Order: sequence, then structure tokens, then C-alpha cells
Amino acid sequence: MDYNAYAEANELLECTFSDIRRELLETYPSITKYLSVFHVDLKHFPKTPRNRRFKDSVFVFKKKRLLLQAFQDHTDIYATDLREVELDTLNENKSRSSCERCRRFKKKCTRDLPECLNCSISEELCAYKPRKKRAFSNPKVIYDLDPVTVEQVPPPGPDSSYYIQSNKLTAADDTAYPRDTYFEGAMRTGEQQLREAALQRTQIRASSDLMRLLN
Repeated sequence: MDYNAYAEANELLECTFSDIRRELLETYPSITKYLSVFHVDLKHFPKTPRNRRFKDSVFVFKKKRLLLQAFQDHTDIYATDLREVELDTLNENKSRSSCERCRRFKKKCTRDLPECLNCSISEELCAYKPRKKRAFSNPKVIYDLDPVTVEQVPPPGPDSSYYIQSNKLTAADDTAYPRDTYFEGAMRTGEQQLREAALQRTQIRASSDLMRLLN
């Protein structure tokens, strides 16, 4: 087939194939062997599996770079389910806690689901793991002491050096600074101050009365 016939065949192929198929085959019987080049057989085309894993899509499209620790520990990072993530009380599209990468590098995480802004920009894997709840101890249990157990603790024996030294110190304190004399002295000074104040008042009144009589 020469060049002109090939050009005419290409022009005919640009039209609707169903309308010109019969005319094309009658005019150019040898064109059938060239049609096989443009024909695609869909019967032998490999079908895409229905159960496509999210792991493959992450590797192909997002180009996530996994940490070396994940391969060393043989842990499956993709096993984290978003249903186990504790959501924010004000916004259900955000996680309550930061992702693993932002916590590691101490960055401010946007906590967006399924991935935060920092991980999407840096093309890193954004994984939210549920946090362990802290076990708060009850203060009542700590400070609740049994009085019976406290009374059962015996005092130190009289033969111990600590007991003898403490008795000596208390005896010396009592002899040097008696408690009764201290309180009595304080009461006496208070009474003296009150008496002096009353005496001054009487003297002022007497002087004022004397001045009135003289005038």
C-alpha cells in the first residue's frame, strides 16, 4: 500500500468507525492487518484487585519516608486505626493529641485527620496513636491512717541515747525559762500598763477640774 492510500485510510479512520467500516474494508481489503496494531484486547487486561491496601497507595502516591526504627522493630505503622484515636471535643475532624512526628520534633501540630499540615508538607507519614491514660492516685488512701496502727508503735526505750538527750534538753529548758514565770510576767506588764493609763486619765481630769474652779 502506497503513501496516498495510507493517508486516505487515516482520514477515514478519523470518522466514525461503525459507519465507514464496511466501506473501508471494501476499498482497502489489506487494511485489516494494520488494524490489529491499533486494537486493544481488554480480555487479557489485568484487573485491579478490589481489596486494595492503603499501604500500597501511600508508597506510590504520597512517597512517604518511613523511619528506620519501624523496620528494625518490625512494627506495622499502618496498623493504627483512626477509630481508636481520641477526637477533640470541639472539632471532630481533629485529634485530641498531636501526631508522633510532631511530638518527636516538638512542633506545633494542627491535629488534622487523617494527617496534619506538617506531615503533609514534608511528605512524612502522619500517625496518631492513642495515649495511655494516667492513673491518678486517690489522696484519701494515702492520708487515711489507722489510729490503731499508730498507737501500736512503741515509744523509744529509756535506755536509748536519743531519749536521754531529749529529756536533758527539756529539763534544761524548763529550768532556764519556766513557762509559768513567763506568762506571769507578761500578765503583770499588761496590768501595769493599764494602771498607768488609768492614773494618767485621772490626773488629766483632776487638772482640768482645777482649772475650771480657778477660772
